[in-house]
Amino acid sequence: MREPIRGFDGIDACMRRGLAHHQRGDYDSAIANYDMVISMAPDHLVAYFSRGSSYHFAGDYERAIADFDIAIFLNPQFGGPYIFRGMSYFYIKQYDHAISDFDTVLSLRPDDTAAYFWRGLSYAEKGDYDLAISSFDSILRINPKDTTAYVNRGVAYSRKGEQDRAIADYDIAIRLDPDLAAAYSSRGRAYSLKGDWRQAIVNCDMAILIDPNIAQAYFVRGSARRKLGDEIGYMQDIRMAMNLGLDI
Repeated sequence: MREPIRGFDGIDACMRRGLAHHQRGDYDSAIANYDMVISMAPDHLVAYFSRGSSYHFAGDYERAIADFDIAIFLNPQFGGPYIFRGMSYFYIKQYDHAISDFDTVLSLRPDDTAAYFWRGLSYAEKGDYDLAISSFDSILRINPKDTTAYVNRGVAYSRKGEQDRAIADYDIAIRLDPDLAAAYSSRGRAYSLKGDWRQAIVNCDMAILIDPNIAQAYFVRGSARRKLGDEIGYMQDIRMAMNLGLDI
C-alpha cells in the first residue's frame, strides 16, 4: 500500500485532484481530496471554499454553508464564500440570509453582477418585486446586453402585474438573442395574462421549437389552446408539461 503523500506536495496534489474531480462532476471524490487537505492543513482557506463548492453542487447545502462559514471566518474579505453561501441559502429558501450575503459581496465588489442577479432572485422569491427589479437594473447599468437580467426583470414586472413592461424586457432579450427560449416562453406567459391567447401560443411555439424540454411553454400554450376551444391540444400540452416535471 502506498503511503499518503504529506507536506506541501501532498496538499498541492490533493487540491489539483479535488479540482479535477469537481470539474468532472464527481463531487464525492472531490470532497474526499479536500478532506485530506484539511486533515493536513486545518486552516487551508481554499480547501474549505472548494469543499463547500463541491457540497453545494452536490446539493448538500447545509454542509456547504458550514464550510463557507469557516472560509469566511478565516478571511472575511474573501468574497467567493459569501456568494456561494448566499446561493446555498437561496436553495434552502432562507432568502434573508441569502440577501445579507449578496449585500456583503457587493460591499466588497460593487460591480459583481452575479451578486446582483442572485439578490434579485432572492427578493423576487420573497415577493419584493421592486427590490428585485432594482437589482436587475444594477446589472443592466453594468452590462446593457445581459439577456438573463432582462428576462428576470421581465418576470418580476409580470409578477407585479405589469405585463406590458414585462413584454418590453422580453422583446429586448429576444433582439439580443433570438434563440433564447426562456424569453419566448416568458413573453408567451405575459401575453396569456393579458388575455392575448394567440400571441401566447405563437411565443410558446417558438420557445418549444428552440427548446423542446421547456415545461412552462407547454403549460402556457395548453392553457391558451383551451381558451380558444382546443381541448385536445390542451390535454396534449398539459401532459407534456407534467412529463417534463412541472407540478400542476
